[in-house]
Amino acid sequence: MMRISQRRREEGRWRILQILEAGRPVGCNEAVIQRVLESVRLHYSVAELREELIVMQKLGLVEIEQQDGEVWAIDQQDVEDGEVWAARLSFKGIATVELSMTPPACVARPRGEPR
Repeated sequence: MMRISQRRREEGRWRILQILEAGRPVGCNEAVIQRVLESVRLHYSVAELREELIVMQKLGLVEIEQQDGEVWAIDQQDVEDGEVWAARLSFKGIATVELSMTPPACVARPRGEPR
């Protein structure tokens, strides 16, 4: 039986990839990603979102950029370092979202979409 937390992470990773696809070619900062996830009732703290981005970076799906600057849409209490992260899809991430490549097992496509 799949644990609920595991399913949430896998679904969240797929949603993050879709968000970054919508932001192509530039990508999106963590504030945008967080807001869109909240709109589909996937609530992530900044730390949780960054953890997911790091996992996907290690899988070769995304590229992460850390930016200094004003945090405009994230709860300031969650951001201790003053940095804002931005991410964009890598070539492998694009192929995964466009369904031309099988995603890693830790990324869950919604039911009905081909694997």
